[in-house]
Amino acid sequence: MASPRHNRARQRDWEAIDFVIAFRDRGLTWKQVSEEAGYKGTALRNAVDKPWPKAEKAIAHALGLQPETIWPSRYARRQAAA
Repeated sequence: MASPRHNRARQRDWEAIDFVIAFRDRGLTWKQVSEEAGYKGTALRNAVDKPWPKAEKAIAHALGLQPETIWPSRYARRQAAA
């Protein structure tokens, strides 16, 4: 389930506040999501600003979404390069 800001179709990548809202809505923290994926502390937070496919997948999984939903521009570039 997407957070309220994500109910409409759009083509922009999520910003930091979007993650705060989505995590809060689901009772999650960066630490929980990182550790569940096998990383320390808030390591996965780096994927917000820098491409990191493994982290993107772990974050999307925790939120019940596809990475392409969260980072449409990254995945469009990857598909175009393939």
